[in-house]
Amino acid sequence: MAPPVKHVDDRMDPALSVYFDLVRFGAALIVVLNHYGVLLSFAQSSTFPGSDAVIVFFVLSGYVIAYVSDRPGLRADRYAMDRLSRLWSVAVPATGLALVLGLGYLWFGIQPVRFRADNLRGLIVSSAVNIGFLGESWHETFAPYNFPFWSVNYEAWYYIIFGLWIFLRGWKKVVSILVACLLSGPSILVFMPIWLLGAALYRYRINLKTSNALANVVFILSVVGYSTIYHFNFNKISRIWLKNITHGESYHLGPSTSIFCAYMIALFVAANFIAVANMRLLKITLPAIGGFARKISSYTLTIYLFHVPLLFSFYFVGVGRNGVINKIVLCLLSAAAIVILAPFTEHKRLVWRDGMMKILAFSGRIHSWHPHSGPRCRTVDKLELDSKCSSLKEQE
Repeated sequence: MAPPVKHVDDRMDPALSVYFDLVRFGAALIVVLNHYGVLLSFAQSSTFPGSDAVIVFFVLSGYVIAYVSDRPGLRADRYAMDRLSRLWSVAVPATGLALVLGLGYLWFGIQPVRFRADNLRGLIVSSAVNIGFLGESWHETFAPYNFPFWSVNYEAWYYIIFGLWIFLRGWKKVVSILVACLLSGPSILVFMPIWLLGAALYRYRINLKTSNALANVVFILSVVGYSTIYHFNFNKISRIWLKNITHGESYHLGPSTSIFCAYMIALFVAANFIAVANMRLLKITLPAIGGFARKISSYTLTIYLFHVPLLFSFYFVGVGRNGVINKIVLCLLSAAAIVILAPFTEHKRLVWRDGMMKILAFSGRIHSWHPHSGPRCRTVDKLELDSKCSSLKEQE
């Protein structure tokens, strides 16, 4: 999931930035409603299209990562730590909560949902595999008590492959990308064009300028187009069709079995973003709520990765098991917990990044030290200085 966008220069239209923040938050809520609706039995899985919302995330992420990577002097180590801290600042605590929850369920002999991790070893291995972003590589390994984690595995590999593309040259680029693609596996690669579509929108944003009238038409068509897909449940239809023509082999693609519907949704999302970037009315009105949009969007990844572990946590202690009131209380407690957790997870991303940068700098000093080299200057201090300066700039 892409980070909230800051209005730092003219490469990102302020209205589009605010729109992205609102879309991120809205898509996260749809995912929550999808899971809570099914688990708490108040809606069918198709009522709130969570998988469609993830496609929106991928297009948006491709755009934003291409944007934040398009600045002079960006180093590979800084790019890697920015992306890793963005994910791990929430993924590690969320996985920790899910692991503790899983241990509790094992201790009492309860298993509300089957996760292919019904023993201590399975819990630990599946948690470690997903924290290493290998949960969807070739063999689907579910993150215990955290359904949405599959898309984080996808996103991490898109970051890796994109980073290799922009920072390496020549044969090293080709070989490294091939190795990364081989490690990531077919399920992740099948959806990568969706992510790259977002990156292309940023890359060719100047060429996608259009008139206000045409932008209004494209916006309406994008909404009508997706509404048609939703109304006829084309996601389910495309999955069944692919399963039939592959004689069930499409099952191995895991979450990517909706490939054809996902590509169509991605095109409508891209058209929608192009339209918003050129609509005069939105350019005037959206910046006025920029502060509010950035605030709520800063909770998005915490919402996304904590809502399922929190549901099972409250369910474990008896909240939400029976009755409408109990289920409402569970939802309210989950929302309150997310508000409490975000300042210690998602909002601490810079702390995670700076800490990892210091570890990286320290490992560089150890690697470059030689027992016969005598006193040496702290040549790697520039890394520390750059990290501190950039942190101050981001806080401003």
